[in-house]
Amino acid sequence: MNITDVGVSLYVPHYYRVKAVNSVGEGAYSTVSNITVKEITAVGATSSTSGAYTYHEWTSSGTLSVSGSQIEALIIGGGGGAGAGYGGGGGAGELKISDVFTPAFSTQTVTIGAGGDNNTNGGDTSLGSITSKGGGGGGSHWTNAGLAGGSGGGGGCSTPYDSTNAGGGASSSSFVSPITGNAYANIGGSASGGTWSAGGGGGGAGGAG
Repeated sequence: MNITDVGVSLYVPHYYRVKAVNSVGEGAYSTVSNITVKEITAVGATSSTSGAYTYHEWTSSGTLSVSGSQIEALIIGGGGGAGAGYGGGGGAGELKISDVFTPAFSTQTVTIGAGGDNNTNGGDTSLGSITSKGGGGGGSHWTNAGLAGGSGGGGGCSTPYDSTNAGGGASSSSFVSPITGNAYANIGGSASGGTWSAGGGGGGAGGAG
């Protein structure tokens, strides 16, 4: 049996009971059931459904509105820019994957971090209190070490006259209680002293550059 009710309000409980009667009008009511209509609205996202999950993906900033639903969040900071000349590679943005949680907010801004220019860090990406730091910029040719970021940038190229230029450090940030999850960030690789070898940027969920 299907029952359709129109014009119901979102986010508040609605109570129903059903009465089945025989041909002479005799019957009894069912026990009371309640239903709360829940909603997730993802403005600026590309949404898709697979099995029991609905995915909302942002590549530019937007908003997320949630009521009565649980969510998981995967947030990646913008990648760092490579160094100029024979520069090191830019570091990956920090990767955060939350456990399932019920948001305390009704509507929240989603901010997407942009990729960095030469030897500059990528922008931070955030949803509410969850922030993933942008990747570190790669070191430039001759002198610059890689910059610290979500994952560190690689050290700039060294010549036979240079000392080794170090890769940037990783600066993963913690989740804010009560939200929990895992964060991934790695240091950038160093350039080899006495060679023309620049360092690679640190990987978000992999290893050092």
